[in-house]
Amino acid sequence: DALPILKDNKLITIITYCFFPIFIVLITEFNHMQNFSKLSDFVKYKFPVFLYSVLLISVLFFAILFFTKKSHIAVGILSITLYILSTVEYFKYTTSGTHLTLSDLVMTQNIGDVGKFAKLNFTWPLIICLILIIGYIVLCKKYTFNLPYTFKRRFVTSSVCILILLLGILLPKPSTNIYAAFNLDNETSTNIFAINESFDSNGLIGFLSQTTSKEFTSKVRKPENYSEELVNNTLSEVNTTSDNYKKPNVIFIMSESFGDFRTFESSFDLSYYYESFDQIAKENFVGNCVVPTFGGYTPRTEFELLFGLPVYSLNTPSIPHNLLTDSNLSNSIPSYFKSLGYTTTYIHPFSGSFYSRNSIYGGYGFDNLFFEEDMEDESTRFKRYIDDYSVFEKIKKQLKQDNGPSYIFTTTMQNHQPYYDDESTVDVTANTNELEYYLEGVKKTSDDLKQFLEWLNNFDEDVILVFVGDHYPFFTPTSDIYSHFGINSNTTENLYNQKYILYNNYNKDFSYLNDQTISTFYLPYVVIESLGTPLDNFSSTMINHIETTPIYSPNIQSINSRDTILDVLTYDRVEGENYSNK
Repeated sequence: DALPILKDNKLITIITYCFFPIFIVLITEFNHMQNFSKLSDFVKYKFPVFLYSVLLISVLFFAILFFTKKSHIAVGILSITLYILSTVEYFKYTTSGTHLTLSDLVMTQNIGDVGKFAKLNFTWPLIICLILIIGYIVLCKKYTFNLPYTFKRRFVTSSVCILILLLGILLPKPSTNIYAAFNLDNETSTNIFAINESFDSNGLIGFLSQTTSKEFTSKVRKPENYSEELVNNTLSEVNTTSDNYKKPNVIFIMSESFGDFRTFESSFDLSYYYESFDQIAKENFVGNCVVPTFGGYTPRTEFELLFGLPVYSLNTPSIPHNLLTDSNLSNSIPSYFKSLGYTTTYIHPFSGSFYSRNSIYGGYGFDNLFFEEDMEDESTRFKRYIDDYSVFEKIKKQLKQDNGPSYIFTTTMQNHQPYYDDESTVDVTANTNELEYYLEGVKKTSDDLKQFLEWLNNFDEDVILVFVGDHYPFFTPTSDIYSHFGINSNTTENLYNQKYILYNNYNKDFSYLNDQTISTFYLPYVVIESLGTPLDNFSSTMINHIETTPIYSPNIQSINSRDTILDVLTYDRVEGENYSNK
């Protein structure tokens, strides 16, 4: 007889549901922290941030509740969603040392691609949190209630809750004021060290909210007085070129996470791993460039090399090619070479669905697209991924197969994180040999590249090749590798500097480039200028601009230092009317 009385007890029902936002915020933060002391410090020392998370979840809960009508269903939807997000965050951070953002959730059409980067090791906190969530859902089911309102009234109320949430997060002024009121870190940065510090300050829920705000509030703004006249006024006169220009094969190799750690001060002797790279450097031109990212987000560097445009002008989005309009997809370097009669090929030995490359890159002017699924039968692997040797063999095959000159762009995968062996490592957080694991991959890349260039020396067609790393790697948080090189959140400038190799087999001299450091997006124009190919106003402008603004990067210069010409032309060719291509 006591059970019906208990079941009808409105006080228990009220307490159960009023406590839910607090409960799920605590569970969510603990699930990725996996440490009671850290959770306690977060609540104690970051209480305004904790309060913001509770209020945010409360609004979400009411929005779902009014839409679903049934209270326990609303609890279940929100609980499971937050559990999944916090679990993904835990695996992502322990594997890569970087935190989850909502842009990560849309970068692939296949969740299995992401799973290849992480070792899914279920810990007792993950299991306990899941049990607690299931238990809370069962409790809510026991004391469930239905809202006695019509669907129209519930839909309107739910929509109002969502609208309030969106206005508070997506509009620049309200979001800035709200974050300031609750002491959330709202600084803009592409520096992973600084981003990780922001996460520690904001917690998972606050961090997801704040980074989502930045994604929307930092959208590219149309330049003031944007018009065809403004664009034309930024363009240079066409540079003169030779009538009998060369048409050598052009190869770009963007090497995953390749970097020379000897540029940092340390007591480590790393020369063994770079012996082949040094031999290549003695025989070819080696320059310095500034890449737009560190530790991840390969599409930033890839975009700069494929479009010859600075991602800084787009406010450095995680996936810049998502900003392209359908009419502007062909404003690419591959399209330029295709217009000159080149056969254009893109090679990436990983899933085509990752970053939606297989559905987007065809619009860049590539005649051929090759991904992991196209290469598996004829490839070998290094550790987890298809190796660089197989990529170089694929390039050889394409060079022999194409009629006429080839433009080939390859984004390698061999040296992608994580940097530990699945078989020999039970607990990835206990691994202390990640640098050695990484450097083994660098050595193999260097050795295979040396052999490939030796093959090109005897190839009966002219070839010019650019080799550059997309970014320095990031390691698991417990390895603390960069501290051994004296690098922290205040000393990251060198992490955006990369060496690049300019190779050719027809004695083209690049010594005129001297020791000038340039941004990565200029590298295609260095190649174009060396060929003497016909130029339009845009290419001439970019080539001339190397002299006036060789570096355009917020990681090297002031974030308030803007270049009007680069900003206007980038907007025009990515989101604008494409006046510069007419």
